[in-house]
Amino acid sequence: VQQEQRLRRKWRESVKEQEEKVRCLVAEAQNIESAARGGATMEAFRRDCEQYKRDIEDSRERQAKLEVQEASRAKRVEASSAKIHDLRQQQEQVESELKANRTEASRLKSEVDLIRKNVKRLSDKLRLLLSIKCVVFRESHEKQIDVPLLGGPQADL
Repeated sequence: VQQEQRLRRKWRESVKEQEEKVRCLVAEAQNIESAARGGATMEAFRRDCEQYKRDIEDSRERQAKLEVQEASRAKRVEASSAKIHDLRQQQEQVESELKANRTEASRLKSEVDLIRKNVKRLSDKLRLLLSIKCVVFRESHEKQIDVPLLGGPQADL
């Protein structure tokens, strides 16, 4: 974008220079015409005048080309600016989605940590109960006491 602006600035300066040259050439042509009246050969002045007119026409053509180029560059700059604007909006949207995803991931991580903590707590309780049950069965076996068990598939434990 900055290059485009620099290029446009150069073109404007070039156009201004060409306009200044045109003005100088017109003034010089007028000076020559007035000098021709003063005794210089008219033919030489006419040739110079024709040459100046060609130079002026060339300068105008160049100016027109530069203006066309400037217009096309301006359109490209506008299109690029619009694209940059769209990309920035997309970036903001993606960043907000990323933030939401990170928040969700953090929430899920804390939930997993809580579940792990509960599983560990329940596992410790289960281990304690199982060890107590084993102690009861071991002591009753050592003392040769029958432990009445409730019926069912876990009665054999």
